[in-house]
This record gives sequence, structure tokens and C-alpha cells, in this order.
Amino acid sequence: MVIRGDLASFEAAAKEGRMDISKFKFCTSGMAVALLGCGAPSSEGENLTAPASLTQDAQEVSDYGLSVEDVSDELPGDEPVGAPVELGLGYPNGEVVLAQFKLSHGSTVTFFADAMTGDYGVEEVGDAGTSPSFRPDLDVTPLERFLLLTDESVPVPDLLVELEKDEDIRLLAEVRERTFALEPMEIDIAPGSTFAVEGQANYIVNDDWSCSNDTSAAFADDFCVSSGGGSKVEYCGSGAWYQLLQGPQSRDESYSVTGYCKPGGGGGASGRTWHEARRKRICSSGFGWAWCRSGSVIGVGHNQWKWQHRSGNRYNRRVWHERTGYPNGSGHVRGYTALFN
Repeated sequence: MVIRGDLASFEAAAKEGRMDISKFKFCTSGMAVALLGCGAPSSEGENLTAPASLTQDAQEVSDYGLSVEDVSDELPGDEPVGAPVELGLGYPNGEVVLAQFKLSHGSTVTFFADAMTGDYGVEEVGDAGTSPSFRPDLDVTPLERFLLLTDESVPVPDLLVELEKDEDIRLLAEVRERTFALEPMEIDIAPGSTFAVEGQANYIVNDDWSCSNDTSAAFADDFCVSSGGGSKVEYCGSGAWYQLLQGPQSRDESYSVTGYCKPGGGGGASGRTWHEARRKRICSSGFGWAWCRSGSVIGVGHNQWKWQHRSGNRYNRRVWHERTGYPNGSGHVRGYTALFN
């Protein structure tokens, strides 16, 4: 049994007498993972188990942002992990930003990839009252979005091509020069440019949801919608949440939209989106299957939305939408997720 959460959440629960954290040994710092005893497993894939009483205690303080996970057994839908592609040498372990574009209507589009897991994707952050640069069509791959966004003068990051599963889209990219640079491209797209998606900037009349009209119905109307996507399962968490978990499902891809509002605006806390997949021996330090958390490339500020599309191999996948700093601070998130093939 694994109890997860940041250290501040554990301390807050303990301060109010809701949890005796002396029962835990903290095995990692920062986003803490507490394993009872923290001893080495007797064999690969075996985990220590929490007694039922402690599990109940942890569930009672779930409002502190803590979660209880049983990672000792394989779940239905867990898939064996092999090398996703033959990438060769030179790629770093972990997720890297490949390209980032600042568009003329104010949003930022970021492309990223992880050579070790085979996941790659794209995300965009923008202000309420503006529309995402792409329609929420789940059949459009991250590489295809890169080709739509840029003209032929812009080289394509090699990892975006190598991790693409659609052969027809890979062929479209072959006419472009490739870049193998590990530093991300950063390009400002000026007003009046001929980049392909600029004409779509207002395809949704995104004048419903904002932090001045922060209702469940407004968020659902604007963002709890998508087209395409095989075997799609959708979750619309349009209520106000401190932390929202959507999934899991055994699928190849995940798509999410997160909106964040903070009373009075300003700095401090922000919204955050985490896409997770259950993988074996990649993020579990030898403990078998565990939920591996992706990077959250850009946070979501007050009166902003953020969508992310992540593609890869078949895993159990899920998405967290959360407010940073919980239980301290203020503000809430609303979220939508689609898990699909």
C-alpha cells in the first residue's frame, strides 16, 4: 500500500490529529511517497501492505490531498513494457520539451516527448475568453498538430517523428528537415503570420467560462467536449475541485482540459495537470507496477485554461487536475478528461 501526497499535506493531517505520521517513513522528498516500513521488497514486484486500520485513516484524510494506492498487484489492463521504438543513443531519460510557440492571440503551445516510455504530446495554455488554437479532435496526432502549426521552413524534432504511430503522418513529416537538438525550439508567431492554425483562433465562442463567470455549466459548455477517439471514455468534472482524479482506463492516449480560478486573482497557488500511466520498473524503484506521473510542463494561472494531448503505448492511464499548495492557499480547478485509442 502506498500513501501519496506532498509533505505539507501529511503535516497538515497530522497537525489536526487526523493521521499519526510516525507510522510512516518518508522514502522520498518533495512529492513524498510514504511506504510503510520502506523496507526492500522480498522479490521483484512485491510491495509492503498497509493494515486495514491505516488504510481507513488515510481515506478519512483524503480531503487533505492524500491518496491511497495498492500497487502490489497487476491491474486489469496493465500491459507488458518493451522498448517503444528503436531510438538509438543520445536521448535523455525522462520527459523533455522539444518546441514551444507563443501565438499571436496570446496562448503558448508546447510539444514534449519521453524517449524512455514512448509518450509524446502537445499542450496549450491560454486566457479565458480566448479559444484553443486547435479543435478538440482526438484523431489529430501531436505530430500532425506540429505540422499544422508550422510551415515547411520549421524543422521537425526527431522524437516527434520517431514516436508517431500513424505512418501517413510520418510520411508528411519526411519532407521537412529534422532537428536532433536537445534544447527546445522557441518561436514567437507574430500577428499576420501565415501559420496554419491562426485562422482557427476563434472557432469556439469561448465567452461562457471565465473566472468572472465561473460556473459548472459554463465550463462544461466550453470544454467538456471532444470529437474522434476510438473506445473513448469521457469524464466531465465541471464542479469546483481542489484535487480531481479522472480514470483509469487501459488506453493508448489521454486528453485533458483544466481551468483554474483563484478568488481575487494574483499570484501564489496555481492549477496543475498530471497525466499518469501504470508502468513496470520505470518509476517504481524495483517495486513492480506503479503509477508514473508525467511532467506538468506549464502550470495554469488564474483565469486560464490548459489542454494537453498525450499519445503512447497501451497502459492504464488516468489524469489528475489539482490546485497547488492544498490544503493551504485558495482557488479551485475544473477538469475534463478523455481516455481513448
